[in-house]
Amino acid sequence: MDPKKIFEAAREADVETVRACIAAGADMAAVNAQGFTALQCAAMGSNQTEVAPNIAVLRLLLDAASPLEYTGTDGRTALYLAAEFAPTTDAVQLLLDAGAKADISDGHGNHITVNAMMEEVVALLARVTGKPIPEPPPPEPDPVKMTTAQWRVTKARIDAVFEALTKAGLVALQDAGQTQSDGFSDCTEAFHERGGEAAGVHGFCFYTRQDLNRAKRTSQLSLAYWGAPQGADADMLRVGELIVGRFRTAGFEVRWNGAASMRPEVDLRQASPQAEPPNKPTPSAAPVEQAAGEQMAGTQASQSSFLYFTGQGSDKVYQVHLRAKDDGWVVDYGNGRRGGTLATGTKTSSPVAFEAALKIYEKVVKEKTSKGYTPDQSGALYTSTELAGRISGELPQLPTLILEEQVARYFDDAGWGLQEKADGENRILLIEGETVRGTNRRGLFVDIPQAWVGGAGASAGRTVIAGEHVGDAFKAFDLLELDGQDLRGAPFIERFGHLQKAVARLPWMVVIDLETTAEGKRRRAAQLLAAHGEGYVLKALAAPFAAGRSTTSLKFKFNQSATCEVIRVNAQRSVAVGLRDETGAMVDMGNVTVPPNEALPAAGTLVEVRYLYRYAGGKFEQPVYKGQRPDMTAEDAVLSQVTRIKDRGAVVDDEAA
Repeated sequence: MDPKKIFEAAREADVETVRACIAAGADMAAVNAQGFTALQCAAMGSNQTEVAPNIAVLRLLLDAASPLEYTGTDGRTALYLAAEFAPTTDAVQLLLDAGAKADISDGHGNHITVNAMMEEVVALLARVTGKPIPEPPPPEPDPVKMTTAQWRVTKARIDAVFEALTKAGLVALQDAGQTQSDGFSDCTEAFHERGGEAAGVHGFCFYTRQDLNRAKRTSQLSLAYWGAPQGADADMLRVGELIVGRFRTAGFEVRWNGAASMRPEVDLRQASPQAEPPNKPTPSAAPVEQAAGEQMAGTQASQSSFLYFTGQGSDKVYQVHLRAKDDGWVVDYGNGRRGGTLATGTKTSSPVAFEAALKIYEKVVKEKTSKGYTPDQSGALYTSTELAGRISGELPQLPTLILEEQVARYFDDAGWGLQEKADGENRILLIEGETVRGTNRRGLFVDIPQAWVGGAGASAGRTVIAGEHVGDAFKAFDLLELDGQDLRGAPFIERFGHLQKAVARLPWMVVIDLETTAEGKRRRAAQLLAAHGEGYVLKALAAPFAAGRSTTSLKFKFNQSATCEVIRVNAQRSVAVGLRDETGAMVDMGNVTVPPNEALPAAGTLVEVRYLYRYAGGKFEQPVYKGQRPDMTAEDAVLSQVTRIKDRGAVVDDEAA
């Protein structure tokens, strides 16, 4: 018996094969290609198998000392996965009885009670952890279509709120793309272009074209948001309170239960042109968080200050926040090196009256400013180019997506090379002497890290380099111009040779390796898959550079997506999705967790789901919810979309290889 078969056997609740693998010496701490232990595989398989054999497999693995608290790459333990997938409490209770930690969150800060699928599992975990069961959102008001004149007046007031949110340290975008995915992508790009947390930007808020159209039809505007640094519950609450508070202060009514799992919804029907009275009680009213220097007389409002110090060889940031907590107010702070992880703490050991907290807050700000801290971001890590947002004249080459069955021919073709597909933002850098400017995917100039500007060295002419902006690093993959010489018409392999030499004089830049042999390409592809990379790009070595979508540059991503229909809403933040086969019958593709920033879709809604692959006759593996698709029809949600299919025998062979 091959011990590596234990992963699939555990997921399928194949008791005898699991027992045989354990007897054959299977490593209980080993993980499969997706990074899960056998115990985690069994926990995930609990919604696809009968309860009794699933419990039997879990017992065998626990008795064999399979690690109970292993979290993998996304922070989910076996208990977390069982809560997310199990249709009953049996698997969850078994793991709790084995000593599994219950009060846990995944790598995105989502508590186990939020992502649990079934109501009885939520109730069990709420009792064990002491966490309250999340309240359902308030009922939606009746839709009222807005006239053009009404929208024009309301839009001006929305503009003012978004401007205030920008001043308060958020990226605030209106009409941000068509879908939620577009909006998050645009906001993430703007977040980094403004310097991120290092520059005092602590989250974002947006609505999409879909949200805008719905608002005109119903007078209800849904907002999406995110809180830095990782979107954890506390970060989401802080930013959510800021957004909701600003809209309420501007006279809008907002539906929001204070949970990160609910998108705030602004009621545009009865928005008063005057702000509500300072101390008017509002049900579930959230405090208004504001940037330093913005005072609102007579209000008990949240406040935040972002202070910076760059003298004496230091580059530090200090944040202090006055916010409501329980029945009182607290003053929290964070401090540390700019761009690094901040040490956090509180100036109030327990909530105090607003007046007392305000005095503490103002005292902290005064002490820091007297020591040289300033609200001005001088010495920022990002440049502030006067050309930002203007057209550069440079557009990137965009690779064309290919399927898994197509890649083998390019591995064996000596005319093609392979590079990692870096998970960053597309950048083209224009270097002239000591001046370095960056452009984005749309060809617009953007700010770049200050560290990229120095050390370029004098050159005989302009140098243009294409690559990816990943964190604070620039990963180069192509060279378009070198010292004034246009290389766009030269073969890629020649341009890449020049790139390797040019980067030697740029200490802040690295080159993405190029594999040209069949063995090297296969080895690198396997390494990227094992490291949970985004994918790779295959390039025709003899091809010239051409901007726009290219057939000489091909990308393969380890995940694909499909438009699906919601067939069932589970407890909390999970839905079951399905696709119709050629006969029109609905095929259940499994459950997918809905992120806190997304509205929970009703049954019958079309949504986009990203997945790793699908087993033949089975469900999606590692599904990720990407957002609703009102631009699609029911005819689009068909099974023929799914092209990345694996048979179970092939998977076993892959794991044994």
